[in-house]
Amino acid sequence: MAPALQAQGSITLGKRPGLTDLYTVFSLSPFDRMYELFTGGDSRIPAAQADQPITDPYALSEALLQDLSEGSQPLAPEMPVSDMVYLLNLQAWAAFRQICRMT
Repeated sequence: MAPALQAQGSITLGKRPGLTDLYTVFSLSPFDRMYELFTGGDSRIPAAQADQPITDPYALSEALLQDLSEGSQPLAPEMPVSDMVYLLNLQAWAAFRQICRMT
């Protein structure tokens, strides 16, 4: 199981000034695939300290959807889910959108 992340210090979102969207996602289950993506599969690196650039946005979105779908499974075990379908139960996760001004 991946360790819980704790925000400390500042977060770098981009290099250009202006408005940007920041999405924060919370889940009842850990983000194992996201953790693996950020750490490059090295379990010795805390995800908060990982310095792996994400060059494939498709892999990032798929890892997030798979983690959210797996976290939704215990709340709806009677629903069969194939590899082509994501079950996203809103009782298992939440997301918040924030608009931030970059300076």
